[in-house]
Amino acid sequence: MDEMILQYINDLLKLSTKQYTPLFLYSWLTNMAHNDVNAAQFGDKTYANFIRNADLNNTILFFMSDHGKL
Repeated sequence: MDEMILQYINDLLKLSTKQYTPLFLYSWLTNMAHNDVNAAQFGDKTYANFIRNADLNNTILFFMSDHGKL
């Protein structure tokens, strides 16, 4: 599921760059580690590929998490 959303975000970034249109995007991806805090490690490749392949020129990218004490 997260892969599909990240692909959609990548497509929006490409379209924004192509049309010289500013883009503000806020996305909250929770599927990967919602029920299992340890499952977040399995998203490393997914997010690394997204960052590697996305057009991030003139982009500010924030990653946040909220997995404190259970």
